[in-house]
Amino acid sequence: MVSVGILVAGLASAMMLTLKTLPTDATAGAENNRASRVLSQLADDLQHATNFTEQTASAVTFTVPDRDGDGKVETLRYSWNGTPGQSLQYRYNTTAAVDIAANVQAFNLAKLNRTIAAAYAGPPTTYSVLYETFTEAKVGTDNTQITIPVPAGTLDNRLLIALIATDGSVAPTMVAPAGWNSLGSLLSGSAVGMNLYWKFASGESGNYTFTWTGAERAYGCIMRFNQVNPAAPFNASATSTQGTSLLSLTLPTPGVTTTVDNCMILRLIAVNGSGIATAPLLQTAITIDSSGGAASVAVSAGAAYANQANAGNVAGASYVWVSIPCPESASWTLAIAPAPPD
Repeated sequence: MVSVGILVAGLASAMMLTLKTLPTDATAGAENNRASRVLSQLADDLQHATNFTEQTASAVTFTVPDRDGDGKVETLRYSWNGTPGQSLQYRYNTTAAVDIAANVQAFNLAKLNRTIAAAYAGPPTTYSVLYETFTEAKVGTDNTQITIPVPAGTLDNRLLIALIATDGSVAPTMVAPAGWNSLGSLLSGSAVGMNLYWKFASGESGNYTFTWTGAERAYGCIMRFNQVNPAAPFNASATSTQGTSLLSLTLPTPGVTTTVDNCMILRLIAVNGSGIATAPLLQTAITIDSSGGAASVAVSAGAAYANQANAGNVAGASYVWVSIPCPESASWTLAIAPAPPD
């Protein structure tokens, strides 16, 4: 659907209207005055046009808001037959056309046209956050850094979230590469830690290296998401930590309360040891893996997601460990906000 507009700015230069001297007005000044009045009337009418049914180089028909109080739009028509010396005519609704300028030598509306795409008039388009892909890296022997590649095919404005799980208590010392924003650091005693970082992609390529003080094992991943609110990517966040649980097989993650529809609930965990069995129920796993190396000194991490159609409370949920006792863990639940409707 398109709407056709008339450019009235610069009308006098784009439309030529030339009158020969009439017997009752012998001066050039009178001719100019008559031409100016006609142009002014046409320009004013065009500024109030609401719809066009005819538009050629020498004629235009359009509607304007009600002028006679009957609650109906008025139809106006300006026309010239293209023969020099003929009159410019004006018609109001269905009345007979009248001459408003005699002996017209030229009249041209062709330069005044432009086509403008109409705005979408239907309901707004709503978005849900989309998970796309991830990359990972493992440090199976004590080290002070981890290098994670950018997911292949990453386009600008995608949300990137980096999760780094580290053994021991080094998490608070972590330093991210330039351009990454920290969501914070978690530590479960001195056994295991987690760091989260985020950024919107911009000309991404190569790898990112995260460093810390004190050599430890680590597991890291970079996850990519689309259709995220660029102004406020996170709608809710909650964290928790757990010490060794001698009678449990579950690794809990906290609940959150969202305030907008169509969020993505992302559950993240770092565990002291190697042995995460499954992601929480009704969640889609992104990764469940470990640093490698001896199971007793390794560190594990998990990431899983689910979309939430309606805003409100989201209960906590648990990863499953392979055996009792359940080791120390640090967990994080994020609600990623969707792009606003448009």
